[in-house]
Amino acid sequence: MRVNPYSPTTQIDTVKTVDTQRAAKTSETDASTKPEGDGVARSGEFSRLLGILNDLPDIRDDVVSEALARHEAGEHNTPQATQETADLIAEING
Repeated sequence: MRVNPYSPTTQIDTVKTVDTQRAAKTSETDASTKPEGDGVARSGEFSRLLGILNDLPDIRDDVVSEALARHEAGEHNTPQATQETADLIAEING
């Protein structure tokens, strides 16, 4: 998932909004057998994993702390890191 720092909403916010709208439209029947708006029935495993995903924080403090420490240690200020960044930008703009 790409993060757009200029967007007021995240992709997770969009998913939560759509999921909330769908939940409001459905009745209290079992979600594992009732088709969603797209005609696909959710399995119990999918619903369980979606619940776990919804419970995750939008920002993982442990990942941010690790990235900040690596940046401050100069790990990203190397010729190799510069080349990898350039390669990823070229791949994205492909």
